[in-house]
This record gives sequence, structure tokens and C-alpha cells, in this order.
Amino acid sequence: MPLAARADDFPSPEEINSFARSAFEIEQLRRNTLSTIREQLGQSAVPSLRCHQRELWQQYEPSVRRAFDQFCRQSAQILDRNGLSPSRFIEIRKLQNSNPTLKERVQTQLMQMMR
Repeated sequence: MPLAARADDFPSPEEINSFARSAFEIEQLRRNTLSTIREQLGQSAVPSLRCHQRELWQQYEPSVRRAFDQFCRQSAQILDRNGLSPSRFIEIRKLQNSNPTLKERVQTQLMQMMR
């Protein structure tokens, strides 16, 4: 169940933890997926894995499209497991980019996860 957004939209400590965990897991998945796609295509330059831009992947062979679709499904599962909706994850990511305090809190969470 997604965590409720606070009235001021600044993430709660629980959301920051969920965001950091999700971002960490999705980044690992993204790297693995891009590696697989690069291998399948035999090239290093491939589009970004942005699930809202499925049309970019329609030109590729079915196995590459499947890898992209699997990435999107697994990313959604990661968010769900960590209690975030895709829209809240994006909100927090954007806020983190413009708010040094939030960015520092997320970085602290990530560092704790890597220990």
C-alpha cells in the first residue's frame, strides 16, 4: 500500500527510506537490463530506459522489447513493494534534485544501505 503524501509534499522519513531503497534497486535493475540490451544489439548506444516512452522501443527486435517491458514491470513491482506509487517516486526524485536537504537525506539512506 503506497505511503500517503504529506500535506506539504516533503517526504516523510518513511518515504525517504522507501525512495532510497527503490532507487537503489531500480538502478541495479537498470544497469543489468541495459547490459543485456547492449549485448543483444551488439552496440553500446541505446535509448534510456524510461517506461513512459515505450514508443522508442518499438523499432527494436522482440527480445529487446521484452527486456524493456520486463524492466518496466519489475520497476513497478519494486515501487509497490516499497510502498510508493510511480507518480510519488517521480515527485520525490524531482524534489530531491531541487532540495539539498532532501538530497542529503536520500544520500545518507543510500550510504547506510551499502554498508
